[in-house]
Amino acid sequence: MAYELNTEVLGTLLAGADLSGSQYKFVKMSGATVILAAVAGEKILGVTTQKPVSGDVAEVVVEASAVPIQAGAAFAAGAYLMTDATGRAITAATTGSTIVGQALEAATAAGDIVTMRLATIGVI
Repeated sequence: MAYELNTEVLGTLLAGADLSGSQYKFVKMSGATVILAAVAGEKILGVTTQKPVSGDVAEVVVEASAVPIQAGAAFAAGAYLMTDATGRAITAATTGSTIVGQALEAATAAGDIVTMRLATIGVI
């Protein structure tokens, strides 16, 4: 069961697109707004924990000991994670990709909501 622990949240940025279907996905900056991360392995700002529509305030967890994330594929607990092209977490495996955290729980399939440690770890 996914959970949050020791989170640092930005609650002053506006959604630059409809993120109502993007709860627990990775987001990035686009100008002064946040949008869904849409390139596998790219740098991210954090994880949205709500469902804002365009123009609404988007609460974004930017650092956390534990935060829920939507899986883009199965991965093991302990796996280093990156974003896929739809803002979901996948195992970091692509050279030049940014590792954005570590799985604290295993995901058995795409769409699972699991817990991860959110922190930029480096580039592979």
